[in-house]
This record gives sequence, C-alpha cells and structure tokens, in this order.
Amino acid sequence: MNAIFYRLSILLIISIVYFSCRTDHLLSPNIDNPLDEVILSKAKTWYRESSSMPASDNPNDINLKEYIPDWDNFKISHNSVGAKVITIPLNKVKSTSKVIAYYSEIGLVLNKAGVACGMIKEYVGNPYAGETRLNLYSKDGHLFDQGLYDSTTRTFISAVKRRSNTPNSQ
Repeated sequence: MNAIFYRLSILLIISIVYFSCRTDHLLSPNIDNPLDEVILSKAKTWYRESSSMPASDNPNDINLKEYIPDWDNFKISHNSVGAKVITIPLNKVKSTSKVIAYYSEIGLVLNKAGVACGMIKEYVGNPYAGETRLNLYSKDGHLFDQGLYDSTTRTFISAVKRRSNTPNSQ
C-alpha cells in the first residue's frame, strides 16, 4: 500500500511541475519597442472608431460602448504566419439582459499596409480550459460568427462549418 501511495505521490508531483512549466509564447509588452508602441496606438485608434459607431438594435450584436479596454494588460503574440497580434481585455461596465461572457477581448493584427484589422471576441465559457463557445463580432459590433474554441489546440471551429459537415445538412 505504501509503494502505491509513494508512486502516486511522485506522479502527482511530476504532473504539477510539468503543467506549471507550460507557458504561452507571448511577448512581454515593451513600450520602449517602437513596433509595440505603433500597434498599441493603432489598437487605441481602432477602439475609438469602433466605439463611436451607433449601437445595433439586434440582441445578438455587442455594444462596444458597454466595455472599457484594459490598456495596461494587453498582450502581444505572433499568429500562425508570424504577424504580431495584440489582444486587449475588455471589462464590462454595465449589465444588460444578455448573457455575460466569461471573458471578452479585442484582437487586432496589422496588415501589410499597416491597417489594423480586428475582431471582438466573447468567450462564453472559460477560454483556458477545454472547449468553450466563442462569439466573434465585427468592428461595428455585429455578430460575425459563432463556434467552439479549443484551448488545447488553440483552434476555432465555426458553427457554420460544423453544420455543413453533418450528414443531414443538405
């Protein structure tokens, strides 16, 4: 019995060490870096333009005026093609009848012309564990797509794609 307990204890310790050492490949925000300052400035401009648009009456859309970006906690990473991506957490300032998301953020990438292209992402469940529903909104707050986000593979599967892959979808 002691041998089993000992082996389970060792396995538990190894598991804790292994999972605590796994990290995302995020770049630490460095405002001293001119490129980080440029992408942050473009993100702020994108947000000002987006939040100044009139809110939609559609209950499926998001009103960006109900959120405040947390500019102090932005993250910069690289996407699959190596372009810099900036994500800025959004904090909800007032409650509505809509289901409150677990986590919301703005995600922006600069295209080759230096224009900020972005989406508003609303995770309905925990985006750091397993699969969760993800709503994507355009710059003006209109619902763009819905689907599942898998945190282990860091992939998004559109609900439209899932429906089109089912046998009876014709």
